[in-house]
Amino acid sequence: MRVGSYDFRPRIVPTLATLLLFPFLIGLGVWQLDRAAEKREIIAAYARAERQPPVTLEAMLAHPKALRFRRVTVTGVLDARHQLLLDNQFQGPDVGFDVLTPLHMQGTGHRILVDRGWVPLGRSRRDLPSLPAPARTVTLAGWLVPPPQAPLLLGPAEAPGGGWPRIVETVDIHHLERDLGYPLLPYVVRLDPGQPYGFVRKWKLVAFGPERHIGYAVQWFALAATLLAIYIGVNTRRVPQGPPA
Repeated sequence: MRVGSYDFRPRIVPTLATLLLFPFLIGLGVWQLDRAAEKREIIAAYARAERQPPVTLEAMLAHPKALRFRRVTVTGVLDARHQLLLDNQFQGPDVGFDVLTPLHMQGTGHRILVDRGWVPLGRSRRDLPSLPAPARTVTLAGWLVPPPQAPLLLGPAEAPGGGWPRIVETVDIHHLERDLGYPLLPYVVRLDPGQPYGFVRKWKLVAFGPERHIGYAVQWFALAATLLAIYIGVNTRRVPQGPPA
């Protein structure tokens, strides 16, 4: 295709590379925009919940669609024999674990994980922290959130050995149900800072806000535009003009 003194003739290798990479880069940008929208919805859901009084989790079980991001109270017994240590959790520069303990809800037969907060890493991952929990029935208050997920797993989801407490990289409800021998609700109660029986709790709504996802999206779209410009450049040559008649 010729436009003025420029001749565009696409070659097969650059064309195939662009056809593969361009939609991939655009897809990554769109994914980041979706993540930004998800973060906005989380922040908005928390804002709505803050204006509402806490509800009992037992009463909310009949309305599962309304459970997410609600302030709840729940009564039951913590299962101190089967606790999880969610790995690679930070408080400032310090690395450690989030402690998740199953709670057997009173009078319902349901169980749910309670995130009791952060504990520091010991001298090694074999030096596990003490995780005391009361053996009696307790009533706890917190936020109902989805199970925490690792953004990228570089190894197995849980540490080898299979003992308790168990170090995990992510919270896989179905996997845990198999190992615990009982079903779990697909939520986590994030224990309020003022509640007893917890550890360090400096909760954030989200790890970072939607603005960062927007920035990432702009970067991916810019890379896609750069790729397109390079593709056009390497496949276009200027045609020498002949001497005037």
